[in-house]
This record gives sequence, C-alpha cells and structure tokens, in this order.
Amino acid sequence: YYYPSKDAIVMDFYQRSCAEMQPIIEAGLARARGLEARLRALIQVKFEYFAPNRSVLRALLRNGADPGHPLSPFSPQTKETRDIDLAWFRLILAEGGVRIPRDLEPHLPGVLWFFQMGVIYFWVIDESPDQARTTRLLALSAKSVVFLIKASALPLMRPVRKTVLRLIEIVSGEQA
Repeated sequence: YYYPSKDAIVMDFYQRSCAEMQPIIEAGLARARGLEARLRALIQVKFEYFAPNRSVLRALLRNGADPGHPLSPFSPQTKETRDIDLAWFRLILAEGGVRIPRDLEPHLPGVLWFFQMGVIYFWVIDESPDQARTTRLLALSAKSVVFLIKASALPLMRPVRKTVLRLIEIVSGEQA
C-alpha cells in the first residue's frame, strides 16, 4: 500500500540494502590488508548481507541483465547505488598497495564492479552446500585478478594493456 509498484518496492530494497551495508563494508575492509584480501572482503560482505534474501535476488535475475529494465544493476535508475560501489572499488585500489598503470587506473573500479557482479551471479545460482563453490571461486578469482593487475604494470605488458583498454572502450561505449 505504501509503494506505487512492485518495482518501487525492489528499488527501495536496493537503496536500503546499500545504505545498511556501508558501515559493514567499512568494518570488513578495516580488517583486511592488501588488495586481494580487501577485494574478497568487499564481496564477502555482500554475500553475508544478502544471504537471507538470496531467493529474492534469484527472482530478480530475470530482469538483471537488461540494462533497459529499471531494476537492472546496469540501468540508469540504479546508477546511484552503482556509483557507491565504484567508490569502494576506487578506495581498495588506492589503498591496496599495488602499482596500477595510469592509463588503466580510471577504468579498474568499473572492471572490478563487473567482476563482483559475475561472482555475485554465480553465488546466487550456486547450489553447492553453503555455496562452497562460490567461496573457492572468489578466493581463486580474486587472486587471479590481483595478479593480472600487478602484471599489467610490467613494461612488457604494455601492448596487452592497450588491447584491454580497447576492450573496455568497446564494452563501456566510452573512449578509453
């Protein structure tokens, strides 16, 4: 009775969840040292927070991939929440103790946000006991992502980095 539509209820759920998670994320990051641990901690907070509502997230997957749907994490309507997430990724990159090439630096928060979305998607559909496969996936993939970020700073990786920047340009629709 208090909301004009089902979409409005879900949007309020997103906004409240985001607000409630901020101090939890801050506390989780305060306990983690290094980029890999901080990346895992940020995503782990979301698993723990959303665990009671995992089935709700599963139901929302139907619209999640459509950036034109207002409830999609990719839509203009969810930009505010996405921007808050991007700020956390900027922070963990800045404080992660890893040298990041200047040309890649502005794009990495978005890349990590997409990485997070993929891991969360896997967690939502993971039927293993206590989502044990997701736990292993997060540990190994976070290690791999951080290794790739570190390797991207090596001089011999410059051509590969330039190709990655072009890929980011294609995906984002912006000039990298």
